[in-house]
Amino acid sequence: MKVFRVVTNKDGETTHILGEVSTKMIQIDRRYAANTIYDVIANLQIFVPEDEDLIAVIEEHPGIVVLDA
Repeated sequence: MKVFRVVTNKDGETTHILGEVSTKMIQIDRRYAANTIYDVIANLQIFVPEDEDLIAVIEEHPGIVVLDA
């Protein structure tokens, strides 16, 4: 197994200042162990809530091996 990072964004706090509207974006990083990146992509509907936008799926530290118990 390998470790993968799933990066998403979602709308944060919206502020109104003198006719200007701005919304902060919140970046969320989640990590999962899977055999391949395709396993993560195939299950994104479970990992990513509907109010978040997928930004990236990244294999982290390819040298890390997750030991099965």
